[in-house]
Order: sequence, then structure tokens, then C-alpha cells
Amino acid sequence: MFAAQEIQSADLVRELHFRLGLAQEQFAAELGVTFASINRWENRKVQPSPMALKLLRQRLEQMGDRSPARLFERGWHNAFPADV
Repeated sequence: MFAAQEIQSADLVRELHFRLGLAQEQFAAELGVTFASINRWENRKVQPSPMALKLLRQRLEQMGDRSPARLFERGWHNAFPADV
């Protein structure tokens, strides 16, 4: 069974790359990670590292009001630990 944070992180990664209109490979390049990392995060194989979560959060902040369906309003802010 997965913790809520793991599920939310996977959903966050999937929706963010989808809403940006990027393939997993393109999204990985934008974040500076490998395609395999994006794929494992989305498929709930592993949890993004604290550094990766920080990159995801920064990307959301850069999007401002255009953030995907206002992810934070959906409660997905819980995908990020308090120190990220």
C-alpha cells in the first residue's frame, strides 16, 4: 500500500507533464533527470527525491496562475514535504 504522499506525487508528476504538453522524455530533460526517473515516479515505483520534489515545486511556481488545474488547491501540496 502506498502512502498518500507517494500517490499524490505520482499524480502530480503525471498531470504536470501532461498539462505542459511534454512527453516524458521532454519533461525529464526540462527537469534535468532521466526518462526512467519520470517513468518510475509516475508508475509509483519510487518516490521523487527531495531535490526532485524541489524542482517540481519550482516548476509549478514558475507557472503561476497557469498552474495545472491549480494543483495546490486540489490538495496536492501534500505531495511536498514541509522542507521542500
